[in-house]
Amino acid sequence: MGGKNKQRTKGNVRPSSSGRAAELLARDSGLLPCFVGFGSSTSHDLGYVPALHGSEDIDSLVDADFRLVLRKLSKRDTVTKLKAVQEFGIMCQEREAEVVKGVLPYWPRIYCKISVDHDRRVREATQQAFEQLILKVKRSLAPYLKSIMGHWLIAQCDTYPPAASAATVAFQAAFPLNKQAEALGFCKEEVLNVLVQECVPEEERLAKYTRLVTSSFLALKKLLATLSQQDLDALAERLPHLAAQSKFWKYSRHKTPQVRGGAFFEAVSALCDRTPKLVQAQASCVCPAVLLSIDDTDPVVLPPLWEAVLHVLSNIPDCWTHVNARKGVLPKLWLLLREGGKGLATILHPNLLPFISKLPKDITVPQLDFYCIFFTSIIQGLSSERAASSPSESAAIVCATMECLRFRVLQNASEDEDSRSVQRMLLVDQLLPLVDRAVGSVLLQHGPLFAQVTDMLVSWEKRAGLGSGPTDEDSAVSRDPIFRELVADFWEGLGRMCVYRVDQEEEREEALVGLATLLRVMQNPARPNWRKKTAKICFSDPGDSEGGPEGEEEGKGSIPADGHEGPSLLRSGHLEQLVCQLAELAMVHVTERDSERHLRFLSVLLASFPSHQLFRVLLEAALARNPAVIFLFQKVVVWLKQDWREDTELLVNMIFSVLHCCGSREEKTIILNHITEMELRWGILLQIIQKVCYSHGRSASVGWLKGPVLGEKLVGLARELCAVGLRGPRGSVPTHIHTHSWALISLVLSQQLNSVIGDVYVQKIIDQLHATLSDAKDLSDAGNMRPLVSFICDVASNFFSSMKGCLLLASAEELLLTLFQLCAQDQDVTRLSDSLLQKLRHACFTGVCSLVTHAEPKLKDGTFLHSVATWVRNQLLTPALTVKSLQVLVAAVQSLAESLVGAGQRGSHLLSQFMSHLTPSEEEWRRIREALPPQWVKSSLLSGRLRVTCSYPCMDVWKFRASTKLPAHLSTSALLGRILLTIMDSDGQQGADMKYTGSSHNLEHHHSSSPSPSFFPLTEASLSTVLVLCPSLPAKEKESLIALCGTANLAVLQHCLRTGATADAEVLLAVTATLMEWRNGKEDLFLFNSDLKKVSAGLLSLNVEMMRFLSWVTTHSPAVLRDTQWDMLLCSMLAWLETATENTAAFWNPWVQLFVCENCHLIVTLSKFFSSPPTGVADQLPSNLTTEWEEFFMEGIHTRLLPMLVKITEEFTDPDDPLFPFPVLRSAGEALCYMPVSLLTENKLPARFMADQRTNLPEQLQTLLNTLAPLLLFKARPVQLTVFQILNKVMPQLPEFDNDSDNAKCDEDDEEEPCLSPPAALMSILFDMEELLEGILGGVQVGEFAVVQPLSDEYCCILGYLLAWKLILTFFKASPSQLRVQYSLYLRKSRSLNKLLQHLFRLMPENPTLPGQVAEPGSKDTRTFFTESLDLSLHIPHLACSVYYSALKDLPAMIRLWWNGQEKRVSSTVEKFTSKYVSGMLSSQEIASVQASTQSFESMTVKARSTTREVIATYSVDDIFIELVIQLPQNYPLGSISVESGRRVGVAVQQWRNWMLQLSTYLTHQNGSIMEGLALWKNNVDKRFEGVEDCMICFSVIHGSNYSLPKKACRTCKKKFHSACLYKWFTSSNKSTCPLCRDTFF
Repeated sequence: MGGKNKQRTKGNVRPSSSGRAAELLARDSGLLPCFVGFGSSTSHDLGYVPALHGSEDIDSLVDADFRLVLRKLSKRDTVTKLKAVQEFGIMCQEREAEVVKGVLPYWPRIYCKISVDHDRRVREATQQAFEQLILKVKRSLAPYLKSIMGHWLIAQCDTYPPAASAATVAFQAAFPLNKQAEALGFCKEEVLNVLVQECVPEEERLAKYTRLVTSSFLALKKLLATLSQQDLDALAERLPHLAAQSKFWKYSRHKTPQVRGGAFFEAVSALCDRTPKLVQAQASCVCPAVLLSIDDTDPVVLPPLWEAVLHVLSNIPDCWTHVNARKGVLPKLWLLLREGGKGLATILHPNLLPFISKLPKDITVPQLDFYCIFFTSIIQGLSSERAASSPSESAAIVCATMECLRFRVLQNASEDEDSRSVQRMLLVDQLLPLVDRAVGSVLLQHGPLFAQVTDMLVSWEKRAGLGSGPTDEDSAVSRDPIFRELVADFWEGLGRMCVYRVDQEEEREEALVGLATLLRVMQNPARPNWRKKTAKICFSDPGDSEGGPEGEEEGKGSIPADGHEGPSLLRSGHLEQLVCQLAELAMVHVTERDSERHLRFLSVLLASFPSHQLFRVLLEAALARNPAVIFLFQKVVVWLKQDWREDTELLVNMIFSVLHCCGSREEKTIILNHITEMELRWGILLQIIQKVCYSHGRSASVGWLKGPVLGEKLVGLARELCAVGLRGPRGSVPTHIHTHSWALISLVLSQQLNSVIGDVYVQKIIDQLHATLSDAKDLSDAGNMRPLVSFICDVASNFFSSMKGCLLLASAEELLLTLFQLCAQDQDVTRLSDSLLQKLRHACFTGVCSLVTHAEPKLKDGTFLHSVATWVRNQLLTPALTVKSLQVLVAAVQSLAESLVGAGQRGSHLLSQFMSHLTPSEEEWRRIREALPPQWVKSSLLSGRLRVTCSYPCMDVWKFRASTKLPAHLSTSALLGRILLTIMDSDGQQGADMKYTGSSHNLEHHHSSSPSPSFFPLTEASLSTVLVLCPSLPAKEKESLIALCGTANLAVLQHCLRTGATADAEVLLAVTATLMEWRNGKEDLFLFNSDLKKVSAGLLSLNVEMMRFLSWVTTHSPAVLRDTQWDMLLCSMLAWLETATENTAAFWNPWVQLFVCENCHLIVTLSKFFSSPPTGVADQLPSNLTTEWEEFFMEGIHTRLLPMLVKITEEFTDPDDPLFPFPVLRSAGEALCYMPVSLLTENKLPARFMADQRTNLPEQLQTLLNTLAPLLLFKARPVQLTVFQILNKVMPQLPEFDNDSDNAKCDEDDEEEPCLSPPAALMSILFDMEELLEGILGGVQVGEFAVVQPLSDEYCCILGYLLAWKLILTFFKASPSQLRVQYSLYLRKSRSLNKLLQHLFRLMPENPTLPGQVAEPGSKDTRTFFTESLDLSLHIPHLACSVYYSALKDLPAMIRLWWNGQEKRVSSTVEKFTSKYVSGMLSSQEIASVQASTQSFESMTVKARSTTREVIATYSVDDIFIELVIQLPQNYPLGSISVESGRRVGVAVQQWRNWMLQLSTYLTHQNGSIMEGLALWKNNVDKRFEGVEDCMICFSVIHGSNYSLPKKACRTCKKKFHSACLYKWFTSSNKSTCPLCRDTFF
């Protein structure tokens, strides 16, 4: 047969030896063997599956694939069966119907076996596959239906819901709903055979046994519920056979709850329901099995068990003859009830009423004892642990108790002695103790007990006829004396209990609350708070068909307090008597003992039962005219004056209970006025007003609210609060008193209450608030009065937002103006906090919105908007505003304008008038324009926003800096411009009208001395106005303006073109022709070779406009330029540059600076154009134009521009001087960025050399470095950046000049490792800056972030230092490997790199995330200074991060060495920062560079894995094969790179270890990439195979530092060594002997 453990050969399709034997047997005998045991359990037909490959002629209907799958289904392995079932379903779905039908004869046996498989996944997949089979074969399944129906029905009741659901879906797919019962009836005999067989199993595994039994019982229930009565009658002979088996009934005591509860008792219930005769016949088995299990408390068993119990009691009349109720059933029930149903009261107790209703009298006799035990047990269940903690459990017990109690009272409503004793027992021993217990229990207080007791009392009173009309005198039902006596006994017992509770001095407050709750529920049991659920059991009462009692309407002018209820449903009067009795008793405790608990209880009673009778009882004066009022002033007012009382709401409720008993409004007003005049706390008056305003009876108290008593009281309160607030902290009062007082003021000014007090008093309060706020504004320490200002803001905001027409009051507008003034002033002046300022703004603009809604369309003097415009204009015309104060003022006026614009047509009209009042007059414009200092014109002129051609001041004027106070002219222009932009951004025609008319009117007066009806002909003033209006004009108007101006004015043309207007080619050609004409005939206009000190501003401006026009044409319309025009443009550009270089001494002049800046901008434009011409333009250019640009003009530009940069720094040495030409340097630097490297290396700068400076560079390059490197320390940032960009271009060219000298040095100096210095000019600058930085950052610890003030001297020093290091790192990166070792050795000896790293960890932020990031730091989507490319316009932290990143990338070995030598704190900080922000990027880039590398090695391949950060190198030569795995650490490059061994063939172990150590050494100690390290290692191995012996000191062919071969040989042993290795050996050993033979080394 073959061994079991032998592995089957893949692809072997030859059958096993047993298969071949069977094939031979079939061939010889002609019979087809079958497998034993494949017969169906319900059919005698053979259910074999043909297993032979040569038997197709015998059974050709079974497809070969299906045969294989069916064979797999008989396997024991679960996974095999699961996959086979799934494959079977797919095949059924995909194959033809005829092919699938061939499987049907063999499917029943397979299905009956696997549908009850132990694995639930197999069962579910079986039903799903069966569904596919049904959908394919359809009616062809009918002949096999009987053999599978039994197990199919069991599967539909599977305990695994997905499997049961899948079987049900398959059943529904096979049979429509109306055919399902018919199909079951057709197979009923076979189904029952299967169920009987499965219900009495023999030996099965426990899990399968339980599942099958459970499913069988549930299937039996479903069968009984589904079959028709006719089919049930047909099974009359078979079902008794099932019920007669003793084992069937033993399942009631099965240890598995799923069997006995979830299945057996449900099946019993179905038997009782559908076959009652069968159950009656088997009563001796049914009754003990069900009734004796009554104490089963399993959650699964309990619901079906009690369903079965009720079915048994209903269907078997003599059920109690088969069990002993007093010994076997009832004791178990009592114990279960006393334990509260063991946590299942919500399921168990609803069944108690049907249970006791079915008990015969012989079981309940004597009734008194039986029901005493029953109710005692059920009430005792409330003490169980679960019921005491679960509201639902206790509610279920209470509901069941009350239902059963009412039922028994109705059943015992007779006058015989036994019934009377039962009634007394139920009332005295059960109900009243339960109520008393609930009063003291918080859980039961909120339960349904009180509501159910009230319902029961209402029912009893109806039956007793209490409170009925005279029409019921003759009704015997409504005058039942039994229920009358029951009602009387209940109220008597309840009264004793309540009096005892109230009279106890030490009674807990919870009990009094519970007692008050009981009385309130009895007053109105229909409130949702008490009646949360409707009753499940309904007891019919006499008069139920009649309408319920209707609530009486409130008396006219009554003031019902919160909580007052309607008429009670209890009509007997007992409730009112009990309330009066308890109130009187509570009054005694309050009066004599000052009991707070009894006072709260009394307040609830008065709120729920306000009546004259109750107050008479409290006053003990029945003859008083209005006892309620007497009680108020004798008792309640006394309590209100007690300052130690905190809960005054109860006393306020008493006041309204008294007012409820007053008949007229006048009486109520007198009472409230009297209370107002008393010296009560303000919080009490606040509660009274809130009660009045928010109740339905507010109209009854209008006289008091609008009257003078309350009004003057509140005005005095406002005056007192303001006076206390102005005194500051010294006059502060307790916070809660202050809060109540301001809340009272805010309440009476609220529109939601329709002006609580009279308008005259509102006016007085607003006047007082405005006066106080004005005083606070004028005080220098307004910030110290934060509480006062905050309270006034809250009150004003509430007043403005809620009171209609509030701003019609003059005082309200004055208050609003004061609020606006506080919002529009700088916080440094007002000293207001941000939160308080936010409150002021909210209150102010709430009032503005209200103002716009109700304001008049015309702006009048003294109104808010007129006053604001006047105040703002005065602020503007007074030159005392700083930039910050102007920003605050502009923001406030802009918010005001936005509020007006957002108000529609009315607001736009008001805004137009507001602008008219805000704009200065002509005389004011002239005065502030004359007072404008020239320094403020400079920035606008150089930025291109302003064109001024008047005569400029002399140099001495420009030496003075402008004042920090803004000129009135600029402040006014800024504010008006911002408002105009707000209007322009708004929608609507009104905004559009104001956009053009208002702006042109204001700006015309802004720039001109007199108004002009037209801008043409253009003058200096009108030209400025046109230039300002250009950006706002529509496109058509711009085109018209271009055509109108033509060549007359380049400034207007240029402004139109720069703002997006289009110009025809004819216009451009005409302008260009004009320029050509000027060049030929009026060359003086071009300022060639002119002395710019003597040139007027107008002529300079003309040249500026020509440069701007030529720059625009080059960028946007180069096609219009021809040969001569290009020559004119390029020659003019170069001539202008020549003029600029000759007039550097005149660069203090802003107009000259503008001239040079525009010239540089033209150079930049031309450089961009020729470096990358637009598509299609290059072909249209003159043939030799590009060549001329590159060979002549580029050289001419940069040979003048670079010396000019140096000359400016020599003539203007102090960047802090106001005359320093920053814009020129910035523009020149931008132009020098396009200087090619060839011109830099062949520059024409004056020669500059340093003494004792060792260098290998040519003279021109050394001059360039010596000239520009010191400028890295220049204090002007544009100079530093320009120098960096220039030198950064030449740095990669410098290392090649050290190659020859380095080789020579190596030959000369063999004793010590050679080192080379990076460019000496840079290193000298670096050494100077190191000392400066040590003084700046020396006091900051490594790892702490040092904040550097931008543009300070320290900032420039640090910037130059970092830029110098950027250049050195660029130089180092471009160096070859052998030079890089020498440069790094120099840096290590000078310790410059160590100092750099220490400084970097003081300059890099702890979290280098770009501002405005949403993602969490450290996530992949976070943008940091390391992920973003360096922008030199940013600040020091980004540059520091860039330098650190470059250093890690280019100098990893040196940084690793530095990191290992640091103290623990520093190394931990460095590692944490690097691992979090840099290591991941560097590792990814290193792996990506390996993957993208084009470097190829002979006999070595390199691959990279990005996910695991691994590089795999494979080296193979002849029969030698080596594989190395390089792993990057998590903290790369700080951690060492690990080299692991892969496969190796043909290499000795010791040699292998040496090579691994060499590669690890190369990667750890060389400053380069992995590819460079692998190249070095491969070179070393190649040399080894070429026969070069290892150095016997380092055991490597190639030296790890200088990459040299062993050359120094010992004369004795002939072994060769590296020179550097020998030097270290001699130095460390202090001997001159050979390391190998120990002979003297010569």
